Amino acid sequence: MIMFHLVRKLILLVVIIGAILFFYFNIKNASDLQKALDQAQSFIPTVDKICAQKVTIAIHNQTGAIYTFPNSCLPEGWKVKTN
Repeated sequence: MIMFHLVRKLILLVVIIGAILFFYFNIKNASDLQKALDQAQSFIPTVDKICAQKVTIAIHNQTGAIYTFPNSCLPEGWKVKTN
């Protein structure tokens, strides 16, 4: 009977730790995603760079965020999205 209670408490502890880790990483990912989108929206290419004036769909390397840029110049950490 004592073994049953110990196993039950161990399972409960594992579930609680799993839930904490799940929420921690989801909050971190949401924060990273928002930073990536903020970077994309406020990006202004430098004067010495020539950008083709065509709509460019890009994906962020770390977060997987997708954003449509008004030209071919992309900020650091972004790459052109291929189907």
